[in-house]
Amino acid sequence: MVNIPRSSSGWGGVMFVVGDQAEVEAALAADRPLAEYIARCQAQKPVKVSFQTAVATDDWPYIYLQRARIPTLYFLLAGLMGLLLWYGKRRLQIPRLLGSWERSDWHFFFLGAAFLLLEVQNISKASVVLGNTWVVSAVIISAILMMILLANCLVACFRDLRGSAIFGLLITSCLAIYLIDLSTFAFLPYFVKALLVGSLTTLPMLFAGMIFIDSFPRAPHKNRALGANLIGSLIGGMLQSLTFVIGIKALLLIVAGFYLCAWLMRPTQSPPRQSPHNDDDFEQPFFSEQASLDDELAEPAGV
Repeated sequence: MVNIPRSSSGWGGVMFVVGDQAEVEAALAADRPLAEYIARCQAQKPVKVSFQTAVATDDWPYIYLQRARIPTLYFLLAGLMGLLLWYGKRRLQIPRLLGSWERSDWHFFFLGAAFLLLEVQNISKASVVLGNTWVVSAVIISAILMMILLANCLVACFRDLRGSAIFGLLITSCLAIYLIDLSTFAFLPYFVKALLVGSLTTLPMLFAGMIFIDSFPRAPHKNRALGANLIGSLIGGMLQSLTFVIGIKALLLIVAGFYLCAWLMRPTQSPPRQSPHNDDDFEQPFFSEQASLDDELAEPAGV
């Protein structure tokens, strides 16, 4: 480590020499002027090392952070999201946003939070094996869509699957991915490891999709269920910033915790047998009012 002084050749700065120490010393011994220059720089401006900078790893690859902390920009974005939420609540005159939620609404909230947190975690984790390029996002998102399609097919073919068993497989798969080191697949051909990593990291979404398909017909208010799911996704996306503090793998434990909360808040009532067109969540009052207005407009003037 050498502190190069400012000169006519450049601004100077700290230069790090890494590699085989024996080869570095042999190279300096063969180039006496360079060895004397480095010794003079080290004597005139020694580099003071505090040994407090966190070492970047595959689980914490943030070389631009001196220590584990959430950057200020993420707090500003979270504050902006909260401000927009407050403005929308005030503009739409919503008396209570979360106070009127029922058990099933919290179920879909936790499903949404876990889903998006798992998605962003998968993209960060797969970058270790597939490289930090747009291909990673394409692989993970494509795998998610395939898992959702497969979940629909399984629910359509096997209607007697037990929800508790699926929840068990869901949480187990999250913990299994936490224990697996994806870097062990780096030696495989790119197509093979992309298929393997994409399928493995999105496996929990297969079980989560099956749970969503089974739970949604049981929701008494489907509009609120979808709204709670979207709000949960927003919260899950914001919680991704915790990776700056706890690392990438630890997010899987939070995902498993969210899915456990979703299981505790799962709707228990049987799905309604009535036609979807008779559900009170749809806009029947709008159509009835529109029909009344059309009748009034159709009456001749002066009657």
